[in-house]
Amino acid sequence: MTLGASFSALSQSRSWLQSWADETGLGFGEQRDEMQLVLTELLTNAIEASGETDPVQCELVTDEKAFVLRVINQNPNGNPVEIRKMPDPYSLRGRGLALAQEMSDHLEINAAGPCVDIAAFFNR
Repeated sequence: MTLGASFSALSQSRSWLQSWADETGLGFGEQRDEMQLVLTELLTNAIEASGETDPVQCELVTDEKAFVLRVINQNPNGNPVEIRKMPDPYSLRGRGLALAQEMSDHLEINAAGPCVDIAAFFNR
């Protein structure tokens, strides 16, 4: 799924993940909630980092071992991507990647080249 770099796209992504989970019967209960939160956090970061005309790509891949959520966005300036420690609980910003890392079983970040590609793995 390719989204425009706007926050209105977040509701579209939630519907997409919900439809996928309903159709496949995969990702139940708490795991589905965690996948939804991770997707929202990764997409929020991608939308904030992208230009208004740059698309944000979102993929969901499954195999026998895991569900993998991938979010890919443009990074024309080659800005580094780092996971900060969880900020103050009252902070309104800076927790997206830390939450994604905490809630997924594994988080991979590839920021080489003109794109940022983040994959969150959820074991079955």
